[in-house]
Amino acid sequence: MPEKTLSDIFRNNFPSRKKQSLQKRLNDDEKRFILWAILEGWSSKRISETLKVNIITIQRFKSQYKNTPSVLLNLNLIKMTSRIPRNEYVCLICGKYIVEENTAQNHLIEHFINTENKNPQKIKSKPQISKWVEEL
Repeated sequence: MPEKTLSDIFRNNFPSRKKQSLQKRLNDDEKRFILWAILEGWSSKRISETLKVNIITIQRFKSQYKNTPSVLLNLNLIKMTSRIPRNEYVCLICGKYIVEENTAQNHLIEHFINTENKNPQKIKSKPQISKWVEEL
């Protein structure tokens, strides 16, 4: 069974905070939603209104992953799949299957760092090991 991409998860089902949790930090699901919304072309204002968080919270998260791209790797946006005869990873942004963990991590980071403002479905270049993964 193929893994669900962020588009499959969030296209018609946006997370939103309840009144009692408005002051809490962003959880991983909310961060994944923000990343999906950015790739969909949403403004920070629209994202903050949907999540019911301050726009500054959205901007801080954007700044955080741009300054330290490795934070993206902690959001479970790549998953290992068991495919015989080798293990592969699937990118939950675009659904692409990738061999080798470093290549998959680099691919994920490139969605948000090097290819900002591009549709991830249209990325055709083969990811290369970048300084982001090597620094980990």
